[in-house]
Amino acid sequence: MALDTVARMSTTSPSKVHTSMLKGRAQVSCPYCGGKAVRSLSGSDINRGVTDVVFHQFRCTKCRLRFIANPPDNLPEYYGSEYNYPWTTLENLDRIGAPLERYKIDLVLAAKKSGKLLEIGASDGVFCRLAQQAGFDVHAIEMNQACVNFMNDTMGIRAVQSDDPVAVLEVSDERYDAICLWHTIEHLPEPWRMFELAASSLAPDGVLVIATPNPDAWQARLLRARWPHHDLPRHLYLLPIAWIRDLARKSGLAVDDITTRDEGSLFWNKFTWATTLRSWGKDARGKTKLWNAGLSLGRMLNPLEGREGAGAAYTAILRRPH
Repeated sequence: MALDTVARMSTTSPSKVHTSMLKGRAQVSCPYCGGKAVRSLSGSDINRGVTDVVFHQFRCTKCRLRFIANPPDNLPEYYGSEYNYPWTTLENLDRIGAPLERYKIDLVLAAKKSGKLLEIGASDGVFCRLAQQAGFDVHAIEMNQACVNFMNDTMGIRAVQSDDPVAVLEVSDERYDAICLWHTIEHLPEPWRMFELAASSLAPDGVLVIATPNPDAWQARLLRARWPHHDLPRHLYLLPIAWIRDLARKSGLAVDDITTRDEGSLFWNKFTWATTLRSWGKDARGKTKLWNAGLSLGRMLNPLEGREGAGAAYTAILRRPH
């Protein structure tokens, strides 16, 4: 069944993350494995400041998965219309956006040279454009209708609108040579289900590429609730590298590579310090100076944060056997 047909059948309402936390009850269970979970931190929406509501992140003592135990019922309101927005022209996308994301297509091409590619959470379509130019038959799932329209009408990408990609893939019979989720999986109510469906949607020798924050990063331990990659409450889950490895094994995927040292992951190290320092600024000029100071600090800390496993994010390249 084609993706556009599937999208019309799927719901666009985000699912509530399952939790056993109730008022007056101390026990919280992991929604993935059922193991006992302990609170790792509490914090509000420091990145966008939509509300002052405090969210509680828990860590499973069994599988180490991190999750928000009290996700908001109105989660779409924490994104807003400006979270993703389309480019005004294809020329601007090629001139401004493409150079910033070229490392992504280089990573994919090192693992898979051609074929049918699906991006889940395609945002403004920059990576889709690069994949299209590299010769892939590109498909996309994206929640923002304006971005979907731009990809369909201007880029010629087969994109469908849905904020429930799990529902889309559940009834799709498409098979892909590459499926990519660039900082998308942590936003989904059941990331394990997304992973399993993506794995089963790969053609033989197909690759699944996932980039996501690293909850075991050095800076995460230092900054705790102030770490911007917690992105409460939009990041419903944080997925340890060991958790991804285990899920890959259970899903029948081989690990080509998992690294915190690819170009994108190294950028997120610097982004942390730039964002953190900028938040102290009182006006636009002050914020710009502090942003630049944060980038400099990030470069200084690279010998520490650039070590394998210590970085703010990681990229996993996983392969379905022949």
